[in-house]
Amino acid sequence: MNKFINYDVETLKVLFVNEVLTVGIYSGKNDKGQLITLTVNNNGFTIRTAQDNGWYRDDIYEYIDYTWIYSETYPERWKD
Repeated sequence: MNKFINYDVETLKVLFVNEVLTVGIYSGKNDKGQLITLTVNNNGFTIRTAQDNGWYRDDIYEYIDYTWIYSETYPERWKD
């Protein structure tokens, strides 16, 4: 992790659109105190949350044609 970040999702969207949030990997905590990893790429960002129940949740925000597209996944759920 190269930087610590502590912002809500709506602020992250604004920072991304205004090119303040740069490509990279950041760490921080969400409003529930859970550890998060924020990965930023050229198309948007993913927030990986280490949930209290032991699962990881990925919240994926893609910025395509001036529109935010959201998806959610649990990476370990479908492992063999």
